[in-house]
Amino acid sequence: MRKTAEKKKLTDVEALTIAALVEEGAVALRTLYANGVSSQDFPIYDEEFKWIESRLAKQKTVNRRVMRQRFPDFEWTGIPSESVKDLAAELKEERAFESVNNMLATLGERLERDNALELAAEARELLTSITRQHSPLSDHLLEDWVDDIAEIRRWRAAAKAGAPIGLKTGFAHLDHHWGGLLPGQMQLVLGRTGEGKSLKTYAMGLNAKLQGASVGIFTPELSKHEVKCRVHTLASARKDIQKALGLPRSFRNRALMNREGYNLKSYATFCEYFKEELPGKMHLLSGIGRHDQMSVGYIEDRIVELELDYVIIDPIYLLKPVMVYRDNPYATLGSTAEAVERLSEMYNIPITITNQAHRQGGGAGDAPHKDKSFGSDLPAQLADFVLGVKHLSDESRMICRCTKSRFGQEFRYEIGLHANTGAIRELTPLEGNYFNGKGDMDEEELRDMVASAQKGKGDDD
Repeated sequence: MRKTAEKKKLTDVEALTIAALVEEGAVALRTLYANGVSSQDFPIYDEEFKWIESRLAKQKTVNRRVMRQRFPDFEWTGIPSESVKDLAAELKEERAFESVNNMLATLGERLERDNALELAAEARELLTSITRQHSPLSDHLLEDWVDDIAEIRRWRAAAKAGAPIGLKTGFAHLDHHWGGLLPGQMQLVLGRTGEGKSLKTYAMGLNAKLQGASVGIFTPELSKHEVKCRVHTLASARKDIQKALGLPRSFRNRALMNREGYNLKSYATFCEYFKEELPGKMHLLSGIGRHDQMSVGYIEDRIVELELDYVIIDPIYLLKPVMVYRDNPYATLGSTAEAVERLSEMYNIPITITNQAHRQGGGAGDAPHKDKSFGSDLPAQLADFVLGVKHLSDESRMICRCTKSRFGQEFRYEIGLHANTGAIRELTPLEGNYFNGKGDMDEEELRDMVASAQKGKGDDD
């Protein structure tokens, strides 16, 4: 009788949570994610949960009518009075109860007088595992260092063997200050229309491809032809590619756009080399004229299907919104940025998003600040790095200004960038001996500081 009551309670909690998802949609789903809930927490209604999850990811309608059509036997227990956060906590508690109960039953059957200590040690390990799996928050003791050191050694060994943790951007300052494009991080590139933010990010994508990565460019703004012309101009401007193909110069972007003014046979040879000889892949997913179809759910589907290592979204404000707040466009764009950030964390890949910089404030001759994100500040708040760019076309020069670095200092640099030829060159020398760059101690200063501190501690003792 007790087992029946327990199963009924479990069923009720799951059913109420499913009902909350149907009523509240993506907001409720994000709350469940934030509290560590997944399909594993729905042993009874796992099919229903996965179906709702899939529809919301693809921006499809979820309501009682479509739910009844898909699952006519689902028993509605009414609209839940508890919050989704409270329901999530109840689900985690039920999973923990079930796991502990099963553990006790199994150990009880095995318990004998001569194995009590052995089973006690096993129970301790199992309880630790249950706590980690079902607790809504992670619990890590910062004093535990052995596993961290082992992980650092593995990373260093991989890097030494030629397998770096992240992807190099191809821009010395970004690789120096950011450490490249690291898994699970999101970068925001800000710029006004025509000031080079797309060209900058496509150059980063090309460099990732040349490291063997599978790159996805999602643009609801530019056509296939426009993107391909820019990437081919950038690639043909590289000295190593020119040398391999005997090209005297790059294929000019303007000529490629107009489909004339260059040797077609040489271009065909270049295209074949780009496809067959260069490592990595670049997938262009253009939604020009179909903004309502370029959704975060579509991007996630392509990440999985194409096994993408790096994603560029250019620009984010033209994606189909995850949620539409008619009286709050700030929140509308913010919900999309939150969903994109979740993709970078969920699939452990770097994602670079671009956004317009609004005109109000800021120097006319400088790259935009992180506070100048068009439509909403949330993309800048959620990003690990914010890079403003301003291309001075008359001087073939780009000002790059990083005004947010979650792991270091702000910095700025300039590059020579000729958009029509694809030629890029560094103009600002690197400064500093540490990853964060200028203003940090060098190794000798750091050693002196540590030695001084140790000496002072010895005197006190």
